[in-house]
Amino acid sequence: MVEVGLAVVPGGGSRRRRWFSAAAAVEVTCSPEKKNGRRIRRTVAGEVRRRRTVAGVFRRRRRRWPEFTGSETRPPVLVVGEYQQWKRRMINFLDLLDDKLMVSIIEGPIRPTVTVAEVARTDVTPHLPAYEVEKPYDMFSHEQRARAAINKCALTLLTMALPNDMFARVDSCKDARAMWLGIEQQMQGGDKALEGQKENAMNAYESFCAREGETLTETYNRLNIYVNDLRRLGLEKNKYEVNVKFLKRLNKLWQSVTISIQVSQNLGQLGLHDLYNMMLPHEEPYSIKLKRKSILLLWP
Repeated sequence: MVEVGLAVVPGGGSRRRRWFSAAAAVEVTCSPEKKNGRRIRRTVAGEVRRRRTVAGVFRRRRRRWPEFTGSETRPPVLVVGEYQQWKRRMINFLDLLDDKLMVSIIEGPIRPTVTVAEVARTDVTPHLPAYEVEKPYDMFSHEQRARAAINKCALTLLTMALPNDMFARVDSCKDARAMWLGIEQQMQGGDKALEGQKENAMNAYESFCAREGETLTETYNRLNIYVNDLRRLGLEKNKYEVNVKFLKRLNKLWQSVTISIQVSQNLGQLGLHDLYNMMLPHEEPYSIKLKRKSILLLWP
């Protein structure tokens, strides 16, 4: 039995109640209200239930985040506008479970056929040539049943990864390949839409330049995003081109460092991250110079 006590502390137009127990103490401020001519007060137990409900909502919201990124046993959920990220996560998830799942999606379901024998002409029936029909599931071999089960598993996992509004657009698909292509068509569009995405990604990369007041880390992160967008769309840039763009598009305060690196280092062998790590120790003094320059520009 938990020992419970109630203390009432008068003060002003409201009462402060304290609910004591051996486990915890909850303090509630209850303001008097009028309802149907009667003065009522919210009970301590009601306030405790309300606070527990609010806390439960926040806990449920925190638990919802893994649904979007997935886990070892749950596929990632597709979010509109993040199809490319979902596609990469989904491929990794399927390969983790079974490498045959993605093969089934790429190749499509098997449709084995059986040959119906030729029927010779008789006095009663005409001649019927041999023809093929789709084999019923009952006649599948052990290997064919295994492949059919893999396709069904892939279809189930895809449906689990779709929110209701997206699933309503592709729920008529009968196999995993058709659903995969339907999702891609809905999220990415046709060939013209894909070409537009490539053009936008290329324009963003070509027009890349360090912004005013931007740190080296922020500039590096932006360029990494542009390069990754190009790689995702099948547009690969070599190390030398990316490194030269990074060095030449930095603020003029970095000019002496960039020239020194271009003379002393082989930019075709360095990765962008290696180049960034070489320049990172110089970021603090150059940030101080940048702040001083900004102060001078703002000085009346």
